[in-house]
Amino acid sequence: MTLQLVLESLRRIAMVTPEYEGDNVGAVTDAQVTELLQQYPSLVAHKDYLEFLRMTGGAHIRNARFSLGVYGFGGYVVPSLNEELVVEDDRYFNFGDVLYEDNQLEILFFWDIKDSAAEGCFARALDTPYFRCADSFTTLLQLFANGHAPGVDL
Repeated sequence: MTLQLVLESLRRIAMVTPEYEGDNVGAVTDAQVTELLQQYPSLVAHKDYLEFLRMTGGAHIRNARFSLGVYGFGGYVVPSLNEELVVEDDRYFNFGDVLYEDNQLEILFFWDIKDSAAEGCFARALDTPYFRCADSFTTLLQLFANGHAPGVDL
C-alpha cells in the first residue's frame, strides 16, 4: 500500500494535522529534508519517511485511542527534530512517539542509523530495550490505521 493510501486510511479514523499545509509544502520541506540527509545520510534508506516529511513537515495524528507525533520541521504542531534529542545511544534516530490513551503508555519510534542491515522501525517504552516493530514507515502508519497498537501488540 502506498503512503498516500495509508494517510487516507488514517484520516478516516483519526485527525491528521500536518506541520505544513498548502500548495507550496514541498518548496518549504525539500530544503529541510536535504539538510536532514546531510546530517544523517543513512536516513536515505527510509524513503517513505522522507516522503512523509516532504508532504507534511511532520504531523500529529490523533483519535480516542492514540496520540501519535511524527517529529517535523516547524515545531508548531509536533516537536521539531531540532528541538528533540534525536539520536540515542549513538545509533537510534528518534522520529516520533505515541501515547496510548487507555493505559497512558508512551512508546518512542526510531530508525537504526548505524546498522545498514537493520531494516524497519524500532520502538521502545521508557527504560526498556529497543525492538523492531514494523517493516517500514508506511507499515507503521498502516498498523495504526488498522487499529493495532504498534510497540504494544506485535
